[in-house]
Amino acid sequence: MNSLTNGSFRLFRVAGIQVYLHWSWLVIAAVEIEMRARAYHAMVWNVIEYLALFGIVLLHEFGHALACRQVGGKADSIMLWPLGGIAYVQPPPRPGAVLWTIAAGPLVNVVLAPFTIVPAVIAFKGGLSETQPDVAQFLYALAFMNSCLLVLNMLPIYPLDGGQILQALLWFVIGRGRSMMVAGFIGLAAAGVVIVLAVVDLQDTWLTIFALFVAWQAWRGFRIGMALQKMQPSVDGINQGVAAFREGRHDEAAAHFTRLIDKTKDPGVLATAFTNRGLTESRRGNWQQAIDDYREALRLQPKYANAHNNLAWLLATCPDSRLRNGQEAVDLATWACEATQWRSPNCLGTLAAACAEMGDFTQALNLQERANSDPKYWQVYSRTAAERMQLYEQGRPYRLPLQGG
Repeated sequence: MNSLTNGSFRLFRVAGIQVYLHWSWLVIAAVEIEMRARAYHAMVWNVIEYLALFGIVLLHEFGHALACRQVGGKADSIMLWPLGGIAYVQPPPRPGAVLWTIAAGPLVNVVLAPFTIVPAVIAFKGGLSETQPDVAQFLYALAFMNSCLLVLNMLPIYPLDGGQILQALLWFVIGRGRSMMVAGFIGLAAAGVVIVLAVVDLQDTWLTIFALFVAWQAWRGFRIGMALQKMQPSVDGINQGVAAFREGRHDEAAAHFTRLIDKTKDPGVLATAFTNRGLTESRRGNWQQAIDDYREALRLQPKYANAHNNLAWLLATCPDSRLRNGQEAVDLATWACEATQWRSPNCLGTLAAACAEMGDFTQALNLQERANSDPKYWQVYSRTAAERMQLYEQGRPYRLPLQGG
């Protein structure tokens, strides 16, 4: 979670997505409502208008979150604060997935447009401003707010949605790192212009604060792009090794990961390379080498959930009894489950295998059933998952095939 969530409190949870409200929202809400006291005859309409604004913002952020989940990403929290809303999304690192995740937010405003504009037009043509001025003013404000949010978010200024959409589109052409650098630079330049206008010409405090926030995030994006560009050779090496592994070319995959291990010093890259080589060596039946690689990955990155899970799996299921360690497997797999908030079916399946190795077949069955309930997991592992269930029902642990797995 971003540090901005510090000082926020829970509002409600919908579809597994927790909505937070930052304490500063309440302060700014009171100030803004008071400043617009003359917009309506009754103060309650000022409150309704402000709540409606953040209702639109919240729907916008849910668009991001649900789209992220649709492409296989993680999205489980949204925070509302004075400058709008933030959906904490982690789409898969693919330009198409990122593009859809970001574009879905403004699309919500597009869908809302007729539902806000049409009532405002009807109110105007029907003379509602004469008979029910507060209702008419609210409908005008609703249409205006949604339209402004749509236009604002489509500006190609990072980190606004339009800037992130631009970055995702550039990613297809020039790669992730360079696209982040370009989008961040554009965002910095635009924010600088807005800051000058806001301070010198408009003397608008809120616009200045907003522009400073944009500049900060754009600079952060630019630096992330620089770091990604620097890591690109390592990323390419990992991707080549993973591609070879998935195609069953395990010798070639191991060679890719070994070359990367030999030439890099970055602990994060090394931990990933060792974990992937460990998986490759496991498939080749080199159990001890796989265990050594997983342990080295954990030495470099003690909180690397994949390494915990993979090592636990091998310690629980290795056909060589001299290398199995059921209790350590349970400890490692439990840590991996906790780190993934008990939502990863792979980690649940590993803990099931570890429990079976320790003779706790009731728990093994329960955990494996939870893993099997995930449609994507079952689609990939249905054959072996069913085999494991059958073994656990018979009071027998699962063993990897002798040729590796």
